[in-house]
Amino acid sequence: MNEREDAARILVADDDRNIADLVRMYLVKAGYDVTLARDGEEAQKLLARFGYGVNASGYFDGTTRDAVAAFQRHFRPARVDGVLDVSTLTTLKALIAERDAKLAQATAKQA
Repeated sequence: MNEREDAARILVADDDRNIADLVRMYLVKAGYDVTLARDGEEAQKLLARFGYGVNASGYFDGTTRDAVAAFQRHFRPARVDGVLDVSTLTTLKALIAERDAKLAQATAKQA
């Protein structure tokens, strides 16, 4: 394993992009693996984009918690707690990126 794979993972969420970027920079320099979520609304938009019925209110409400738990149940059943942690957010972003790449590839083939 390389040093990056051994690093502790931290989720940084802040609605001030400058603060989030600054915190991320310091944590990366300290050796942490950092995932950014600009705010709760971004996380909700990602969940909605993946197909969950979540409104992007910016508040981590019961509906959002239930959607996170459902996502975890499907993609990370070892720990289903409804908490949007680094593992959950990273998996969600990766699955969306993978799906978007496949859609782009399919669209390019049709053109």
